[in-house]
Amino acid sequence: MSAPIEHFLAMLAAERGAAANTLAAYRRDLEGAEEILGNLAAADPDTLRRLGSAWSQLAPASLARKSSALRQFFGFLVDEGIRADDPSPALPRPVNRRSLPKILSHPELEQLFSQAEEEASSGKHTALRTLALLELLYGSGLRAT
Repeated sequence: MSAPIEHFLAMLAAERGAAANTLAAYRRDLEGAEEILGNLAAADPDTLRRLGSAWSQLAPASLARKSSALRQFFGFLVDEGIRADDPSPALPRPVNRRSLPKILSHPELEQLFSQAEEEASSGKHTALRTLALLELLYGSGLRAT
C-alpha cells in the first residue's frame, strides 16, 4: 500500500477517531482502487473514470461507500499539499432510484375512514384524535415515507 493511503488512514484514526471497521473498509476500498488504477495519489480524472466499468456490478450503496472513501482521500491529499487539484468529481456516482410510495386503493381508504368514524362515534378521545389525524393527512395530501 502507498504511503499517502497510510497517512490518510492514520489521520482518520487520530483526528476523526474512526472506528476499526471504518478504517478496514476504507483500506479495502483504497487498496482496491489502487490495484485497478496504479498510483492512486497521482490519478487524474480520466484515470478515475475507469473505475466506472470496474465497479459497474456493485450495489448502489457499495459504490457510494467506495466513492466516498476516494473523495475523502483526495480531499486529504489537497489539504496536505500533496496534490494541487481534486479529481474526485470524475468518480462514478451511484444511481439511487427511490421507489414510489405505496398508496391505498379507494376501497381501502373507504374502509379505513368508515372504521375510524365508527370508533370515533364512541366519543373516546383517542378515537376522535385518530379520525382527525386521518382527515388531516388525507385532506392535505401528506404521506408517511
